[in-house]
Amino acid sequence: MIVWLLAGCGNNPYPPGQTARPVLYSSLGDNPKTLDPSVSYTVGESAIIDLIYPSYYQYHHLKRNPYVLQLCLGAKPPERESYPCLVTEKGGRIRKLGERWTFRLKHGLRFQDDPCFPRAKGREITAADFLYSFRRMADPSVACPVMSFFEDKILGFSDYVAHNRQRQKAGKKADYTAPVEGLQLDPRDPYTFRIALNQPYPQLRYLMAMHFTTPLAHEAVERYGKELARHPVGCGPYLMAEYIPKQRIVLKVNPHRMVEYYPSEGMPGDREEGLLRDAGKRLPLADTIVFSFV
Repeated sequence: MIVWLLAGCGNNPYPPGQTARPVLYSSLGDNPKTLDPSVSYTVGESAIIDLIYPSYYQYHHLKRNPYVLQLCLGAKPPERESYPCLVTEKGGRIRKLGERWTFRLKHGLRFQDDPCFPRAKGREITAADFLYSFRRMADPSVACPVMSFFEDKILGFSDYVAHNRQRQKAGKKADYTAPVEGLQLDPRDPYTFRIALNQPYPQLRYLMAMHFTTPLAHEAVERYGKELARHPVGCGPYLMAEYIPKQRIVLKVNPHRMVEYYPSEGMPGDREEGLLRDAGKRLPLADTIVFSFV
């Protein structure tokens, strides 16, 4: 009898049947301080955030020497053109030659379903949602670590930042509607936006691959406020299904995610190492990710 009982015991830590499903288990060494894409700047938090909040660009999954940017939410690479502008320098206004970038989004992108939307159904993403993320950087209540990269380059952005700081001193909320010369919507196309700069800035494409510039739903920001740090609402391949602080975070596949496939090419030797055996399969390959905090 004792032998029979021992034979039935095991050290499998997972629930029965769980290991038969495409579930990825991972661990993090610390509880995330925030999952707000405008604020987070740590590797551990990014491991979660970047699965929920994609951006215009992303890095190719396998090409890594050197790393290669590829379109994610963007429909085509941005177009760059010279852009004459007036800027304040040395106490006066001078004419300068800057540049303007035109970005075009893929159609049919949707935010995940969430109670912040009418009938809890995620709506379509437009260019305005991208520019909203830039405006949120200028909100003094949002500690965005990359705001300085934009403040002195986007036309009118430094004035917009100062405007919101004055509002904060007066006890008012940030103004998300004031015009900013360098943040331009196309009145003829809701999927096109432009960013006008007072100088050439090729690094902008790499910033458009970071979660700081992900499209944000104003409905989520307005509903959750600071709780957005624990209640992400994005359009990526995963959405948050469970968050138990100091224990675990569980992500589930977003049924309204963008269609993308595992790459069919990578680095020399990747095929021999089995890294291309899933080429052509729809992503993600795991329908659940469980992050445990250790």
